[in-house]
Amino acid sequence: PSKPTLALVRNPVDRFISAMSQVNLMDVAVALDSLLNGTVIEMPRGKLNLSKNPHFKRQILWMLPDTKLYRFPDHLNEAASELGMELPLPVVNAASRPKPTLTLEQQQIVETYYAEDITLYNSITSAGIVTGIVAAN
Repeated sequence: PSKPTLALVRNPVDRFISAMSQVNLMDVAVALDSLLNGTVIEMPRGKLNLSKNPHFKRQILWMLPDTKLYRFPDHLNEAASELGMELPLPVVNAASRPKPTLTLEQQQIVETYYAEDITLYNSITSAGIVTGIVAAN
């Protein structure tokens, strides 16, 4: 039998900040330039282009019309339960790296870039809802 597609959708601004921390990048201006313009960032472990990095991809791009949506982390247990996982889930990835702080202007740029993701996130009014929202293009 066909199984449903589930997606844990994170607040896009929180996700951006966390992704920056994940790739060990604290300079928000450099990150935004890479994300918006494809600029390559020279990092100690190699080159990084945030426009091609899955941590920074728009979440809406992974949605199908019948995807069951869950807010991350609010609905994590509900999604895990739907997948048949044992609860409570163990904490295995508690962040210890510092996270950057965005200026109001930088936050507005992030919100504009992830506007469809914000619409998607805000559409999740209950765990497992199917909204039919997919990428515009």
